Amino acid sequence: MIAGTGGPDDPRAALISQAATALRAASAFADMRLDFVTDDPRVLSAWLSGRFARLPAERFAAPGWSLIGARIVPGVDSAAALALFEDALGGRAALMLEPTDALPDFSPQARNDADETAVAGVDNGVAYAAVGPRHSGVGALALTRPPGDRVQPPP
Repeated sequence: MIAGTGGPDDPRAALISQAATALRAASAFADMRLDFVTDDPRVLSAWLSGRFARLPAERFAAPGWSLIGARIVPGVDSAAALALFEDALGGRAALMLEPTDALPDFSPQARNDADETAVAGVDNGVAYAAVGPRHSGVGALALTRPPGDRVQPPP
């Protein structure tokens, strides 16, 4: 369970819930339309920068995962980018990224249940949640941004 003690509300539980719901929807509807289909993290980063926020390509290049594409979805407090990934065994995972100026950094926190692993946190202006099959290495999707990199709103 994730709970805060004073200070701003801890968004991690809500982020995990939103990302898990989006991943289940994408898995249930394999033909779910993505806003942008690509397996290249640099191309996705460039596409998002003009429409959503500047997020570094490294956010979409996780070891053991292949990028499928992304969709703009409702986040906790605003719009979020939902990137979908697949592993070598066909397992699907999602990484939800929501720019936020209102939250301080929250270190990553994991939640596991019988079928799913989720990792959520807030890092340098980006709230994130990675959700995927248990024991799939989903934590790699929650890698932090390069040092000194700050999310930028689109021009």
